[in-house]
Amino acid sequence: MLKHLGLISGIMISGLGLFFILMYINVLLEGYSFLNFVKLISKTFECYFFLIGIIIIIISIERIKR
Repeated sequence: MLKHLGLISGIMISGLGLFFILMYINVLLEGYSFLNFVKLISKTFECYFFLIGIIIIIISIERIKR
């Protein structure tokens, strides 16, 4: 049961991070270059939720396979 809870929480956390990344895409319309956009994304903590969620999903899938 806890294995599936990790999978569900990983999906929710990565979805939250993807939401913030999509919200920051509006900055591209304001004249930022892609390089400046990547620098902005790498400095905001909310966008790290996407990577943390993906790591949790991978760990959960590995536990479910065993």
